[in-house]
Amino acid sequence: MSNSIAYPLAFLHFVKCSIAKLICSRPVAVLITAITGNRIRYRGGIVVDTSGNQVSGYLKCMLFWRMYEKAEAQSILKYVTSQYDVVELGSSIGVVGCIAGKVKGDRRMLCVEVNQDLIPIIERNLKLNRIGNYKIRNAAIGVGDKPLWFTPGMHSTHGQVGSSHSEKSIKIETVPLSRLLEQEAIGDFVLICDIEGSEIDIVLNDPGCLKRCKLIVLEAHSVCRNNKLYSPMDIKQVILNEGFDCIEERNVNFVFVRSS
Repeated sequence: MSNSIAYPLAFLHFVKCSIAKLICSRPVAVLITAITGNRIRYRGGIVVDTSGNQVSGYLKCMLFWRMYEKAEAQSILKYVTSQYDVVELGSSIGVVGCIAGKVKGDRRMLCVEVNQDLIPIIERNLKLNRIGNYKIRNAAIGVGDKPLWFTPGMHSTHGQVGSSHSEKSIKIETVPLSRLLEQEAIGDFVLICDIEGSEIDIVLNDPGCLKRCKLIVLEAHSVCRNNKLYSPMDIKQVILNEGFDCIEERNVNFVFVRSS
């Protein structure tokens, strides 16, 4: 890339980062809280209850400016219908689940979240948006005999899952996706997945778990498994090899549909 192109792009990136930092600053978060009363309108006609210490000021700003999980939200509104049940892995505070709940109609929805402190917030937001026919599971998706631990952070986006643990860590239920689908009697389904790298375990170590999956909305993350680094593009290829076509791609966000 020539310097005549690189310099303007670098300046544009600097300006965008500066604006983002400004509109998501602590004073702006305080103002948003005062204006909204901790109930922020978001995409898909939903309202998000952001009360409680688990929801950071930064997250409130991202919701208010409609930037939080933007690609995921747009993909769900574009592609998810009332044709299939919905399985959401990594529910956080329930924003994406509420959007999916609005479009799924009377179909079932299973929300899976590893942080037990977020379960009441998910429940509160689903009820606030009058979403019915759902179930919430406090679990981690994984395979193998090694126990997994969740170490909470200051806010909803700061926790970590892994085999190492500290005094603050909580041992969590670990269940393969295939077993989860069997336990909940899920048939044909849509998978919404944002689990910070554990998505690679679904396709590498749980054969057949996507057999009845018709659509995947995925945020991919770089992750190391068995001394091999998998990039988001590597994860994309693994899913393509499982019999899917990629119909949309935005940075590390992908939409896959089962090949006909």
